[in-house]
Amino acid sequence: MKRILTYAVAVTLAAVSAISCSKEKYDFPIAFAIQTTGSVSGDTFTEDNGTVYSITEVLKGVEVSDMDRALACFDILKKTGDKSYSIRLLSLYKPLCKDKLDLSKASEEELAYDPVMLEEGWISGGYINLRFLLSHIKDSETVHLINLVYDDTQPADTLRFTLRHNGYGEGFAHEGDRSNFTESAGFACFNVSGMVPEGMESIPVKITAPWYETVGEDVRTGDTIDLVTRGVLKR
Repeated sequence: MKRILTYAVAVTLAAVSAISCSKEKYDFPIAFAIQTTGSVSGDTFTEDNGTVYSITEVLKGVEVSDMDRALACFDILKKTGDKSYSIRLLSLYKPLCKDKLDLSKASEEELAYDPVMLEEGWISGGYINLRFLLSHIKDSETVHLINLVYDDTQPADTLRFTLRHNGYGEGFAHEGDRSNFTESAGFACFNVSGMVPEGMESIPVKITAPWYETVGEDVRTGDTIDLVTRGVLKR
């Protein structure tokens, strides 16, 4: 269902429980634990590609409300039309939604380059949708900042982005005690609608993000390495 590849708004470092789709036993579905993005109106979830899902069952404890942008996890129970299905909703999460920032206009605070692990990304609905991992001090109440910055100083043959994270000093220290650090997941949707140049149907996308180097059996160092993810943005 997913296509592999907001004003400055901060993201808190609570783990995104909605992304983890634990389930109880029900009638056997035709597809399990589908995760995708779209919108919710009433008892209907509409995927970015226009597929319509009627929410006929809801896992206990999951609250359904209207959302312009949503990350949903569900079982497909049956097909009801050409592009319509009935589903059992397992989780529903309202993601952080932001506009991309231009490198030439971004502030020093927005351009901080603290480590952030890009775990998964896909392009749909005019958004670059990113699942990421941040390191932070355990039980900290510090609010971190996440942004997707577009390099508007480079030729437009490729859309070049960097995922920027400002941990406000809560990085995994190269020296000293590292036992007080942990990691939490986040999910954000960055609006990139209208970025395909006139006369083109699609354009390559490159996203760079820094993460910690590891040695041996996944032993982390305080040094970072740039990791690159590539995709295509279509008109």
